[in-house]
Amino acid sequence: MKYRFHPKALEVYASAGWRLYPCAPRQKKPLIENYHERATNDMEQLLAWREQWPDANFAVVTGQASGIVALDIDAPYGLSALRALEEAFLPLDVDSLIQATPNAGWHVIFKAPEQPLPSRPKLLGWGVELRAEKASILLAPSFVDDSEYKTYAWTLHDVERYIASPQPLPQWIVDLVRHAEATKPAVGTLKASREASINGLVNWLSNQVEGNRNAALYWCAKRMREGGLPMSEAMLHLGSAARKTGLQDKEIERTIRSAYK
Repeated sequence: MKYRFHPKALEVYASAGWRLYPCAPRQKKPLIENYHERATNDMEQLLAWREQWPDANFAVVTGQASGIVALDIDAPYGLSALRALEEAFLPLDVDSLIQATPNAGWHVIFKAPEQPLPSRPKLLGWGVELRAEKASILLAPSFVDDSEYKTYAWTLHDVERYIASPQPLPQWIVDLVRHAEATKPAVGTLKASREASINGLVNWLSNQVEGNRNAALYWCAKRMREGGLPMSEAMLHLGSAARKTGLQDKEIERTIRSAYK
């Protein structure tokens, strides 16, 4: 009988505290009900699922349950968005735990912050999703049929060490997520009227202090872009608010341009 997962792979994940559940062969579809609640790091249960479904894939629940979050970067747009983010803030650590995905993208896995973070599709740009609470990702060596490369794979040689102790999630990503949650009542998702949405962004940005200003400006510009507003309007409205916080014109323009890439 051919098994998709070796017991050693399951043991490495379980030893790190990652909570796993089985998925249909060559798919992402869970094989059990209430999979977020039933995901486990108990080896006896994991091996029982492996015996029941020898060719099953396995996924990990992200967030506080497993102590990890993941940046899900899809190709080709996600790679460009990630470069723009790194240009606006800081590059990701070269020692980050990275899993190559079958669509030629990446899962960049970090230690979860102490306070839970919501999962945010497209928060960081088209093709870049934060998978945190109530989310999950397939794990290597899971295999899918609907892509060119098919198999999930780790990009590091000493992967067990990184799985046991991933790098912490960069603070600028935490700040972007917190900003999104804090401004949701005022800004919504740009479904309100154009004027109300812009005013909400401008008012919130105007109250930012040193240390948050760049991240706040980038987030606001990204929301305007997603709302279909041209860069010229972002420069006009957000530029004025950003100057009140003490940012210089050159820095303002660079940040807004990065958000519109």
